Amino acid sequence: INVNEEDHDLRTGMSCKAEIIIEEYENVIYVPIQAVVRINGQPNVYVKTGNNSGPREVEIGLDNNRMIHIINGLRPGEEVFLNPPLAAGAIENSADNVPKEKATQSTDE
Repeated sequence: INVNEEDHDLRTGMSCKAEIIIEEYENVIYVPIQAVVRINGQPNVYVKTGNNSGPREVEIGLDNNRMIHIINGLRPGEEVFLNPPLAAGAIENSADNVPKEKATQSTDE
């Protein structure tokens, strides 16, 4: 980064934290990034529906290393597993012990 104007508050060796916004979305669904796993190369989330649960293929967009935009495949308020099982069969024995989080819809990002 080049600073074009001379600023006496900035000195050699100083550091900063910056966020570069690539795109901004309003009214989108997003989930924690760790909730998305790839099954046969396709992104999936494990969704709890009543007493059942299982993987659901989703279409994903950009992420910010914390949350990921879900373009298609999930509705606001659906519960997804934060720690999806590594194997599809593992969900049968651990469905009640896996942390869940509701899919969130942004209103103003």
